[in-house]
Amino acid sequence: MNDTKANLDDIVSSSAESIVQYWDSFYRMAAMRTPSQFAALVASELKSPHIIIDVGCGNGRDTFFFGDIGHIVIGLDASGTAIDSNSSQISDDLKERIFFRQFTVGEDSFDAVTDFIAGAQFDHLPVVIYSRFFLHAITSVAEDEFAQQLSGISPTISGIFLEYRDIRDANMVKIYADHYRRFIDPDAFSKKLTSDSDYSLLYQVIGQGFAKYGREDPWIARQIFAARSNMKADQ
Repeated sequence: MNDTKANLDDIVSSSAESIVQYWDSFYRMAAMRTPSQFAALVASELKSPHIIIDVGCGNGRDTFFFGDIGHIVIGLDASGTAIDSNSSQISDDLKERIFFRQFTVGEDSFDAVTDFIAGAQFDHLPVVIYSRFFLHAITSVAEDEFAQQLSGISPTISGIFLEYRDIRDANMVKIYADHYRRFIDPDAFSKKLTSDSDYSLLYQVIGQGFAKYGREDPWIARQIFAARSNMKADQ
């Protein structure tokens, strides 16, 4: 490895670690439990019980919502603080439907999650990936690794539901100006995910009004991908 590559790896590693530390601190104070607008949209798309892998679950607002309406949900997040807090709040009647696991893209593999599903009594249910406001909160290197991991598990995944900040949001007002965030080109990400996998893009919409928060009204991209070999007509 040359010195330039080594220095770049150090910068990326330091950036990823500082992001996790930031979110650990943030989730010590965060307590919102109202489901997002995007979660309501996804719930309307899933007509029967599913296993939902909620990547970047944060404070679990959408994870708990999906569990409350009958889905099996596995919330993944790099923040141990968020995972511990969420796990402590699972009520007895939801302990067989909601699970939280610490997970860092680039360090952890989805294999552990899919192995857990394979050994559970609900393994007959279709599996989807749900991820809201996660892609733009990780580094570009982690985004590439995330796309590669999704491509690798495409035989077991029926669909992918994503919401993230579009490139047009770069100059918009931000309430949490100190958040680490990037701005993503949806067409470029779609090409990245579908070029070497079984996924196809079913739905894409870009605009404002999807995630308004106080005086902030970001430009948001929403995408739904289907695994061509697995997606059922009634989903």
